[in-house]
Amino acid sequence: MLTRRTHLGHPIFRRIKNRFVSIRVQHGEETRSVKRMAIHTDGKDIARLEVDAAGLVEGKDYLVVPFTGSVTQLAVEPGDEVIAVGSPIDPALEGTQTFGRVSALRPDHESTILQHDAPISPGNSGGPLFLKRGKKIHWIGINTAVLLSGNSLGLALSSDDAVGGDYLWVDVTPSGAAKVVTEVLGIPATAAN
Repeated sequence: MLTRRTHLGHPIFRRIKNRFVSIRVQHGEETRSVKRMAIHTDGKDIARLEVDAAGLVEGKDYLVVPFTGSVTQLAVEPGDEVIAVGSPIDPALEGTQTFGRVSALRPDHESTILQHDAPISPGNSGGPLFLKRGKKIHWIGINTAVLLSGNSLGLALSSDDAVGGDYLWVDVTPSGAAKVVTEVLGIPATAAN
């Protein structure tokens, strides 16, 4: 998942080149084609990339993190333990895990923003936020921002927002990008030849 706050220095942007993305798998790094991209049509700050996964093995090269319940169904509340996963500052720090607690749930239009104190740094945008309940881990959000003046004040979009709502899926082409700009952002755009 990507968000509009995912800055251009983020490792994902260093890996996307000419409609291909480099991914790290168990046996090294591979280049995979990006098949399609999507942006949330309800104005939520979420985009998706669909990557060719042919030949990759679930559990070895990647994990599927199931959506086990909404923030409401899981009764997430301030004080709950969370784990933030990301790639802060440098690709060499990929997969960093930090631990903290939910500080607040903040309504934002039709979304929920999870405020937490698990340390995150620039570059963690788009990484998952997990809820720890006993021995179970639940995906509850996507880290989107850290308030540098807020002393470990992190913000995450609710996983409900990521799985719910409508997405505009387009091909990874200039005309696909123009369609996103026109239909989602409301700015007339055409693909240059």
